[in-house]
Amino acid sequence: MGVTIKDIAHETGLGLATISSYLNGNKVREFNAIAIADAVKKLGYVPNEFARSLKTKKSMTIGILVPELDNMFSMTIISEMDRMFRSKGYGVIVCDSKSSVAEEMKSIKFLVSKMVDGLIVMPVSNTTEIYELPLSRNIPVVIIDRLTDEDKIPHVVINNSEISEIATGQICSAGHENIAIITGDNSIYTSNKREEGYTKSLKKQGLYCDKYVFRTELTPSGGYTAMKRIINEFPEVTAVFIANYELTIGTLMAINECGMSVYNDYSIVGFDALELSKIINPRLTIVNQPTENIVKVAAEIILRNIEGTVTITDDTILSAELLVGKSIKNI
Repeated sequence: MGVTIKDIAHETGLGLATISSYLNGNKVREFNAIAIADAVKKLGYVPNEFARSLKTKKSMTIGILVPELDNMFSMTIISEMDRMFRSKGYGVIVCDSKSSVAEEMKSIKFLVSKMVDGLIVMPVSNTTEIYELPLSRNIPVVIIDRLTDEDKIPHVVINNSEISEIATGQICSAGHENIAIITGDNSIYTSNKREEGYTKSLKKQGLYCDKYVFRTELTPSGGYTAMKRIINEFPEVTAVFIANYELTIGTLMAINECGMSVYNDYSIVGFDALELSKIINPRLTIVNQPTENIVKVAAEIILRNIEGTVTITDDTILSAELLVGKSIKNI
């Protein structure tokens, strides 16, 4: 059996109320605090967080649900979330919905059963029913990366369409006319909006051609297959806008495998590949998402909603930036 506060009371000669107050972060007399701290260290006392959560109705945990754990953007978000919430005294429980609506619902139920104090969700779809359970339990939710029809929940997203229009415009300004996009299925919010920006830019120039739109799985193999098709079937294409990190990896693999090169053979604009852009020669032009700011804003909203001092339901749209490298050739 583990060490209890009764053992600390026996060790220190102090009352249970004083010890409990100290362990809950309240101020006690300095000499009592020193005695309790020494006893905790000597006895190896570990607080029973489950029992504490039943009493305080707070578990000091945040649930995080993402579509794919092996996605670079998801991993970056999780790492930043863990760092942010740890600094505020919270732990995180991470679930992977495997890009399945059914698994997403199961994960929501699981996280609610673990008495999380809040949920941060990167949703698979626009389905709003999955949020009924946490909202009915007064568990605040923040949705990141994608907009849904759920107007009771705040969303934190970037200006996907606008920044993609800017990125495509950068390629157009270098004289390219046959510009492809490699993106995900347009049922996915981010893929849809990034394709929207690409389309807007090219239509303004009278250059849009739907046969240059390649929708695929958001994986390296998806990017690889799409780029191989471009190389083999559309030799007139001189530039490619790539809508996420995994697709960027696959695209570069296909170019290298075919004995071709970025800049000389294909002008490239990638997405989210900040570290990759530094090691590719020539340096990639990329769209860089404000990941730290996404996490900061989402965490601030969820914590303020947990505290109940203010309820925030407004959406936040943050600005991504185009980092211009040397991967676009003037023609």
